[in-house]
Amino acid sequence: MLKIYLARHGQDSDNVSRILNGRRDTSLTIVGQEQALELAKNIKSAGLSFDKIYVSPLFRVRQTAKIITDYLFLPEAIVLPDLVERDFGIMTGKSIDDIALLNKNNIVQTPEVNYFLNIDGAETFDQLIERGRAVLNKVKAENSDGNILLLTSGDIGKMIYTAYHEKTWEEVLPSFYFSNTELILLDKGLLLEKSIVFKLKGMFNETFLGLSEKSDGNMKGDRDNIKKFFKKINLDKKSLFIADLNHEDNIIIINDSKQKIETKSDALISNHPDCLLALTSADCPIIYFYDPVKKVIALAHAGWRGIVKGIAEKVVISLQENYASNPADIQIFIGPHIKSCHFEIKEDVINKFRKEDLIKKDGKIFVDLGEVISKRLLDQGIKKENINISLDCTYCLEDKYFSFRRNNNKNLETMLGYIALK
Repeated sequence: MLKIYLARHGQDSDNVSRILNGRRDTSLTIVGQEQALELAKNIKSAGLSFDKIYVSPLFRVRQTAKIITDYLFLPEAIVLPDLVERDFGIMTGKSIDDIALLNKNNIVQTPEVNYFLNIDGAETFDQLIERGRAVLNKVKAENSDGNILLLTSGDIGKMIYTAYHEKTWEEVLPSFYFSNTELILLDKGLLLEKSIVFKLKGMFNETFLGLSEKSDGNMKGDRDNIKKFFKKINLDKKSLFIADLNHEDNIIIINDSKQKIETKSDALISNHPDCLLALTSADCPIIYFYDPVKKVIALAHAGWRGIVKGIAEKVVISLQENYASNPADIQIFIGPHIKSCHFEIKEDVINKFRKEDLIKKDGKIFVDLGEVISKRLLDQGIKKENINISLDCTYCLEDKYFSFRRNNNKNLETMLGYIALK
């Protein structure tokens, strides 16, 4: 028996900036990577697997597929050109808000998203349905049974659903929102709510969270560029607090949006909805904390000095003492950082770490900073399932991230990590 499943890629950079991306070849954000990993974990926990995965040629979709196939030890996804997202014509790359103002009489409005109709150069929904039928026909011709996953984007995904159920786009567009990494079983015998296998729950769902990339420019001391960055991602109206790092274990609590930071620190904590917490990094892990029960956030810069001084543990203790947080509720995300493949340490640093933290390879000693942080947080009562570690190595991904060590400690350029309550 052939079962066809449909899933959408994780969050990408245009999603964050509220830009209509269409066929722009954007990459997943760190949140998008975690969404893809969460989907893979959910698939595994449900005892589900796939005989084949067909994927859109767009990079953000292929990234999502690779995270899933790597985690589940599945064969490489097969690129199917017709799974590419809708061609949005002259709307491509434009702000969703601007398009809505220009085309307010040519929109299907839903609570989550607007669907734009009859725009110059854009595919119509009728054309998308035809493309959806072509996808389904090809998949059925190549597979007589088994579980098949179609991994794609929002508009074309909904029209594949429309084609399968032999409905019209007018019926389907307002009926549901095809969210990032949602998984749907195409089955004519199931009502829509029963066909949704997994809906994104996700850690940090009530926060804005992210990390700038190399393409956003250097964030080290460049206030103008920082303002430009937050304007691009629509967070410029919040009160910005940037930690002035000293690579120690000092923590500052932000009680209101007009507070002044007068001392250096490597961690910020707040429960104020107008506060945007940020800090820079160029190899060191940034730890994102969120207590969804007490509605409090924190951000910590965890260089090796801060790690051995207990910066991660001290943030957890501070959350307990100041907000009555239960460690079992606290969600943790350890952002992109230099991985053990390149974080070699010398004799002067070895004794700062526990023996079990040391990785000996080819006569050298390395440390996995993310795992060290994770172990220390587990000792504080953080649940293992509430800790996620980014897969990205800042040293390896030269086109994506700045790296202090890769740059031989010269001309420091940094990314900017941030978190805020929604």
